[in-house]
Amino acid sequence: MGAWDPARRAAVAAACAALLWAVLVSLFGDVDAFPGGSIFAVFAIFVASSALGTVAELVGLPPLVGGIVAGFCLSNIPGTGLGSDLNAGLASALRGIALVIILTRAGLGLDRAALVRLSGPALRLAVIPNFVEAATAAAVLSGVLGWPIEWGALAGVVLSAVSP
Repeated sequence: MGAWDPARRAAVAAACAALLWAVLVSLFGDVDAFPGGSIFAVFAIFVASSALGTVAELVGLPPLVGGIVAGFCLSNIPGTGLGSDLNAGLASALRGIALVIILTRAGLGLDRAALVRLSGPALRLAVIPNFVEAATAAAVLSGVLGWPIEWGALAGVVLSAVSP
């Protein structure tokens, strides 16, 4: 019985996907729910990301990696057409929702006690190097290039924010 568990899980997932697609067809009709429509593109990306998320989890990776790989492959592999089928407004809204979900899940996974315990060293490791880099860039830009110190400081802060 234990050997059939993955097969049963896959069969149940396939049946749920088929039922979800049938519901989408009944709600949105022939225009959007069949291949070439926006709803079908979202559905295909959802099914593929769920499947690859499960595969990634079996391999030992976070399921999010499988979802990202599925979205990347479906939108960039020629012949699928799912990237061009998606409405730009819908795609933008879905990206925003996905970002909120990812950041929320990452935030919920933080350990509050560890954050409080390590707040001093983390703050020092974040602020001091950025301040030194910004001050150095401001001094070099004003000394070597003759920029006003305000513009050098502005460029230094921007440089320190984007440097690794």
